Amino acid sequence: MAALRLGAASARGIDHDPVAIECAHGYAVQNGFGTELTLDTSSLTALSPQRFDIVLANLDRRTLLDLNDLLAGCIRGDGRLAVSGLLIDDRADLLDAFHHVGGVLAWEREREGWLAMAFTFDQEEPA
Repeated sequence: MAALRLGAASARGIDHDPVAIECAHGYAVQNGFGTELTLDTSSLTALSPQRFDIVLANLDRRTLLDLNDLLAGCIRGDGRLAVSGLLIDDRADLLDAFHHVGGVLAWEREREGWLAMAFTFDQEEPA
């Protein structure tokens, strides 16, 4: 929803929890979002081979480490992956994990022990 407010033409939100999706639908209706926003309980593997300009992932350390290759594979050309909701102590593990799938740290922000990071990926578009 934030991406749409910031100018994106379309956005898709996924979560494994149907209650979270139901709540997001309610918020979307209250705020006047329409068909430009898709919300569902798809998995990352179901999104393949789709690619996106930006992927925002507010996930815990373990989940990011488990899904780093799938997340990297969702990024289009010069797109970015932003991850947040992380403890500052998780930084080294995440840098290493995303480096191994071609990620380059674009920026990071720390606030009160919490960390957000964004990565770019040097990959070619599928033919």
